[in-house]
Amino acid sequence: VADLTGDSLALARMAGDTDAEVIVMLVDAIQGVTAADEQVAEILRRTNKPVLVAANKADNTARQHDAFEFYGLGLGEVYAVSALHGIGSGPLGARIAAAFGLAIADGRKKIGLRIPDNH
Repeated sequence: VADLTGDSLALARMAGDTDAEVIVMLVDAIQGVTAADEQVAEILRRTNKPVLVAANKADNTARQHDAFEFYGLGLGEVYAVSALHGIGSGPLGARIAAAFGLAIADGRKKIGLRIPDNH
């Protein structure tokens, strides 16, 4: 396990300086809210951009309920997702698309997203 706190904080600061329409903060539903999550959330709240919280590893009902803890970060909508199992990606994707003025009627429709490379 690598400590990515420094990189996460740098990315959060960079997010405020971009022309991003929406920011997605990825957190770990198993770990719950961490001190690093709170630090990143503090920076993201100051961006005045919509921030969506994707609580990953929410692959069962208990973890999906645990994801509600992330509302305490004060960032906005929280989406319980599981990248491994594809759970919750539809609603999150639809909300991201909506930020760009797109509507996804068919969950299989693809939209292009650019993820900044911090290297």
